[in-house]
Amino acid sequence: MKKTLLLLLILASSLLMGCNTSNPTSSSESGSINTSSEDISSSIVNTSSQESTETSSETSSSSSVTSEDEEEEGTKIKYITLTDREIFVEVGKRHSSLIVNFYVYDGVELTLDDKDVTWSIEDTSVAEIDQYGRVTGKSAGRTIAKCVTRVDNRHATCSVRVVNSMDDIVKRYNKVTDYSSLESGDLVVLAHADSGKTAGNDDTGMHLNSVDSSFSNDKSYVSNLGSGTATFMLEEKIIDGYRFFSLENEYGQYLSAKNEKKIQFVNNKGNIYFHFMDDDGCYMESSSNVPGWMMYNAKSDWFTLYESNPQIDLFLIDLYRLEIID
Repeated sequence: MKKTLLLLLILASSLLMGCNTSNPTSSSESGSINTSSEDISSSIVNTSSQESTETSSETSSSSSVTSEDEEEEGTKIKYITLTDREIFVEVGKRHSSLIVNFYVYDGVELTLDDKDVTWSIEDTSVAEIDQYGRVTGKSAGRTIAKCVTRVDNRHATCSVRVVNSMDDIVKRYNKVTDYSSLESGDLVVLAHADSGKTAGNDDTGMHLNSVDSSFSNDKSYVSNLGSGTATFMLEEKIIDGYRFFSLENEYGQYLSAKNEKKIQFVNNKGNIYFHFMDDDGCYMESSSNVPGWMMYNAKSDWFTLYESNPQIDLFLIDLYRLEIID
């Protein structure tokens, strides 16, 4: 009987010891689970922090947009234009006042003070301009007249040609065959003559829309410029020894090159000067290190800028300049 009790005690003791040795394993597994939970929790916290940062960034961006909207709403004048894009004046004679057209935001009414402008002329040896926008010719040549509003600092320009006589002057957009002959004050249009298209003033998705225009049989000049065509005034700038030009439309907006090889109109110049080259069409290299061919897309009916060589349905454009035909 005693032996039986002793054996039972030894067996019970062994069982208890076995249970105790298994506990550390359970504890270790539990610890491992807890550690994983902490890692997951930490990961969630970090993600939340990141989302919070992104949200904060979005909020900041949204605030920036709101601020820009408010700033835009605070302005009165969208842009101005001059009725004349180019005028001809005889030496010693005065042209009637250039007329300013004001385009304002919805609901805005301008006072006389809001319409106050200042006038200037680039080359005073060719012509001079008074406070009323009247241009007087001084010597044969070409220059640029500029009008700037005191409110919102909007501007518009006009090419001024001073001639010895106005008799039998004929104006026509001729195809540019020598790009080295381009100079400040030139008025040009971008075209794809074979398709009868000129680049328009509308900027759709950072592409310029096209307008139907008519050309001579040999494509040497534009016989009828379509309504809505963008006429650009060139302004020359020397950059690292090379001649670059900005292209400004009638609304005081400049043609800009984008990194994705698209073009758009912007209200300030920035690095958007173009260098013109002849490569069986007009090659326009941007001073912002975004080189490319200005091209016309036959299928999509718009003009844009491409880095790649011409492909099917993409054609190099032609440049036409307004000139006097004797």
